[in-house]
Amino acid sequence: MNILLAFTLLMISISSSANTTLSGDQYVALLEERTLQWQQAVYEQPNSLPLLSQLAPSIYRLGVYAGDLYRVSQAIGYMSRAIILAEKNNAPALPQLYLSRAAMHLTLHQFSRASYDIERAEQLGNDPPILWLLQGELYWNLGDYNKAQGLIKKAANQAPNLRSMTRLAIFYFRTGRYEEAQKIFNDAEKHIDVTNPIQTAWYYVQWGITYLDHQQFTQAETYFRQATSIAPNYVLALEHLAETLASQGKITESIGYYQHVLTLSNSPEFVSALADVYKEQGDTEKANTLAEQAKTAYDELLAFFPEAMYQHAADFYHAYGEHQTALKLLKSNTSLRPNSESYHLLAQAQWTMGQTAQAQQSLLQALKGPLISPELCQLGAQVQPSKELLKQYKPNCL
Repeated sequence: MNILLAFTLLMISISSSANTTLSGDQYVALLEERTLQWQQAVYEQPNSLPLLSQLAPSIYRLGVYAGDLYRVSQAIGYMSRAIILAEKNNAPALPQLYLSRAAMHLTLHQFSRASYDIERAEQLGNDPPILWLLQGELYWNLGDYNKAQGLIKKAANQAPNLRSMTRLAIFYFRTGRYEEAQKIFNDAEKHIDVTNPIQTAWYYVQWGITYLDHQQFTQAETYFRQATSIAPNYVLALEHLAETLASQGKITESIGYYQHVLTLSNSPEFVSALADVYKEQGDTEKANTLAEQAKTAYDELLAFFPEAMYQHAADFYHAYGEHQTALKLLKSNTSLRPNSESYHLLAQAQWTMGQTAQAQQSLLQALKGPLISPELCQLGAQVQPSKELLKQYKPNCL
């Protein structure tokens, strides 16, 4: 599951009765407890706007924390009920409710629905920084990087906090502006809220992901370990740590973390990742068993949440030799998210299948965007051996 900025937009601080700082596990346990209380209350008072407005975000947070798309979908259902009630009563909180649901839709890559909610919130009048961040995230996915940068930068400058500054730092890192990114990441740390350990862990995970994407595994490991020290059962942190360890050849430790992740989440992405580790180690029996489990789960999730699964399922099918299925999914993903990342993945699949002309066209679309990564440079050198396009669009590759 791709965890976007949307996660942090709905985070709240939960303090104990003694107002002490909570660990990540304590925070989530308390959130689980309160969610159950709100669910019971909503069962008894199904048309209570205040209760629905509390319940929906809490279910969403728990869903994202565990990588559970069904919980995210459940949260959308409760938030939709809250919006209907708020519309009938012209409730002051209506713009915020629309933005909360937009964040949920973004998590499931339901971009047209997210766009509707963002536009509705803007019509009603809303807190601009959150609106700008969500619009920026939407434009990022749609491949309009100029608009995305303008909105994210505007939010970070006018309302600097952990989420807005981290998102801007990610943008700079992904576009090769490394010194600026590092400075903003460091500045963002000053905005950490000690009462919200999950958001703090999320911040360190974002640090780690930027380094992982650039194959700087030692630095990535440092930040993922920092995140897991704060929130030991945070799936996003654990699975990225496992991936980083595997990339460094620390196989036994990587397998241990993946096995722990699978006690917390049944996401096929994590099942297939562990299968890949076993496959690399030559344990084909374990790899094949896990791969079959992952395939069954991917097929189910593709039926319920196709937009969120196109890319992840394609990665899986490509790795296990079902290249036509992977290519079909990547074409759907590119139609949904016509950005540089999607075109890069499509070009890679086309190149693998010997579709050279199509791969060159897709690569051109990927190179035109501002994103840069070692994998894109490597693919560019393979697909465009003349290097002219790399010189024009990605001189840093050379």
